[in-house]
Amino acid sequence: MATYQGKSVTLNSPSRISKGEPGHGRKKFKVYVKDGDKVKKVMFGDPNMEIRKDNAAARKSFRARHKCDTATDKTSARYWSCRMWWGDIMPHGSGKNSLVGNIHRRQQAGTSRSKKNSTISKKAYAEMKRGWKKKK
Repeated sequence: MATYQGKSVTLNSPSRISKGEPGHGRKKFKVYVKDGDKVKKVMFGDPNMEIRKDNAAARKSFRARHKCDTATDKTSARYWSCRMWWGDIMPHGSGKNSLVGNIHRRQQAGTSRSKKNSTISKKAYAEMKRGWKKKK
């Protein structure tokens, strides 16, 4: 834990920029990093674009276009954006203990259950469903 503008923050852990927070609508994610003896807030990601890291061709194209192999500076948006596209980190709230994170992992592994055989309570499922994008 570190302190940024008087509040305690977790370092090197990307999270979504929530509504009402500075940068909402301009960038999708934020991460706090240590820059020397200071803590810096790095914002990155287009809020209108989807990260398609499960699409191998899109991932390869993005990583080539942004030269992700040379992105080593943790204080740059390019570094964190490349890490998100590589798939080795997930934003806070979609990690291993979240409901959506668990469902996503099961889908990728091919072991997901049908809604009928789900072990998720109806209340939890309804709560999760409220956050899904509306189908057109």
